[in-house]
Amino acid sequence: MSKQIIEVYDIEVLSNCFTYTGLDIYTKTWYQFVIHYSRNDVKELIDHLTRKELILVGFNNEKYDYPILHHLLNHKEDYISLNPITLTQLLYDKSQEIISMEFSAIADKNKFIPQIDLFLIWHYNNKARHCSLKQLEVAMRLPNVEDMPIHHTKYCTEEDIPIILSYNK
Repeated sequence: MSKQIIEVYDIEVLSNCFTYTGLDIYTKTWYQFVIHYSRNDVKELIDHLTRKELILVGFNNEKYDYPILHHLLNHKEDYISLNPITLTQLLYDKSQEIISMEFSAIADKNKFIPQIDLFLIWHYNNKARHCSLKQLEVAMRLPNVEDMPIHHTKYCTEEDIPIILSYNK
């Protein structure tokens, strides 16, 4: 039996760029993947996400991050052959659709990757406890609290990618 891999992750979906950043909590190894006209890691990302022993941990990932990854994995045969410009547009459109949905979570029985959502575990979806990740970072007095430095509608250049990946970490 193989050892479980628990990875804390986050994604960013911009109009012409998609990023995935994950940290293996046991090995402290960072994984970062980009889909952009200048770099297309879609095959490597799909290979990374389809490891059987993977469990993903995030914040509000049940309602946003995972439905996007689920969509990507559900269409992997089609998406792997697309050019990155078309693929980022499809992922961005899916992101906007998910944001506008009242119920976007994927049923546990349909998930390709088990999810642990800290937003739900700590009941931050409760009206009395509701808060954002930024509010938690401030309350915990973290040394580095940032907003996403690039608006999701901005056309990203190759020079923007390191900024986005740094923010992801």
